[in-house]
Amino acid sequence: MAKKASKVTKDFSEELQDLLGETKNPGLLGKKIEIGLKKIIELERDAHIGAESYKHTESRKTYRNGYKPHKLKTRVGCITLRMGV
Repeated sequence: MAKKASKVTKDFSEELQDLLGETKNPGLLGKKIEIGLKKIIELERDAHIGAESYKHTESRKTYRNGYKPHKLKTRVGCITLRMGV
């Protein structure tokens, strides 16, 4: 059975599709990198915790406790990511 996409994943997919339609946007590459990194961070967080956002499972190891902004300097500019605390 296929895994159902979470709301966050759908939001990222929709945001990426919108950006792909904007070919003349000079910040497009930076935004694509930001979206990809957000998704990777989300997947790693879920794997570490043992449950997706807003899901309660028997295998849950810990809990989420908000986010803190972190800046990442790249060749395409500075990207702000929200990292879990």
